[in-house]
Amino acid sequence: MSASRRQELIAQNWPAKILLFTTTLVSALAIGGYSLLSAGRPDGVTDRLALAGYIAAAAALGYLVGGLMAVFILGPLYYQQSLDNGAPYEPGDRVRLLVGRRRGQIVRVYGVWAERNQVRVELGDAERDAVTDVFSYYQVCREPAAATSASGPESCS
Repeated sequence: MSASRRQELIAQNWPAKILLFTTTLVSALAIGGYSLLSAGRPDGVTDRLALAGYIAAAAALGYLVGGLMAVFILGPLYYQQSLDNGAPYEPGDRVRLLVGRRRGQIVRVYGVWAERNQVRVELGDAERDAVTDVFSYYQVCREPAAATSASGPESCS
């Protein structure tokens, strides 16, 4: 059995993308709507440029506020998903990749960056040299000891 839909969505950072998009959009719409309701329809080029500036500033502020909210809202979500995926990991553990072009592949952990909640997995010498073999704890999940291939009926719970 493969990873759950929840594991895949969190591994691909969809909660963060949705939160940042939503806070940006709501901020921009709120300021734009408020400006249009309070000042009326912009008549000249200057008024339209000012309105566009207000909306852009509100969108930027909304994005920053979304990033701040993510620490408090999404931090616990990602941490719990890491625990559910089998973290903390140790060198020698076998994990299934939940993201990337090698998604679904079962690989061995050869390095752990515990302070960053990341693991390095065996993908090859080129990936090792380029340091593209690094995954966050929520982007991999522990496989049972008997799992040896990515095509079998292993479970990633």
